[in-house]
Amino acid sequence: STTCIQPGWMVDDICQRNLVGAYYLLERASQSGITGCIHDYYTGAPLSAEVVITGYYDPNLPPRRSEPIYGRFRRILKPGFYAVEIRRPGYITKTFATVEVADGQMTELNTDLVSLSRETPVSGSQKKITLTPNPDGTMVRIKFDEGISLSSVVVYDMLGRLVTNFDHPVSGMIWQLQDDLDRELAEGVYFLVGQTLSNKVMQKLVVIHR
Repeated sequence: STTCIQPGWMVDDICQRNLVGAYYLLERASQSGITGCIHDYYTGAPLSAEVVITGYYDPNLPPRRSEPIYGRFRRILKPGFYAVEIRRPGYITKTFATVEVADGQMTELNTDLVSLSRETPVSGSQKKITLTPNPDGTMVRIKFDEGISLSSVVVYDMLGRLVTNFDHPVSGMIWQLQDDLDRELAEGVYFLVGQTLSNKVMQKLVVIHR
């Protein structure tokens, strides 16, 4: 410290009192919690992504991330059930509603994130999902290529946050560019991800208010 320098006779006692916390963390590190590796869904490359434990998150503190070399993260937690969110800008956020942490052991939670910048082709199709007009700021018509059957279409923003979703969508439907709370979308880039039986179809949408 440059502002509070303790006299020498206090130093030993300060060290002894702080050692209690240090030893506690060392003991807890080998007990219960959640650990795992995070990778890119398409390339398998390790990712540095933020790991959020619901109820144990403070936006004023630096985010808790997986390390970039192996994508490994480790969170020390007491036994119980936790909701875990894995997020990284440019990727679809992944949520685990219930992760059980047992007493005396680390729960392994390996996962991958889907990049929003990568478009995935569908066999026999090149256009995938067509959006017209694009860009626009009021409405868009969502059309699927012939032969594509989608069980859902989910919309994400650039941070991978869910904007809205359409269950059992039909080709040619019109979307008024509103989120799940009927709020007008802000200007920016969004991604429509359609789920087929075998893979995902992705298309980018640019929202501009003229």
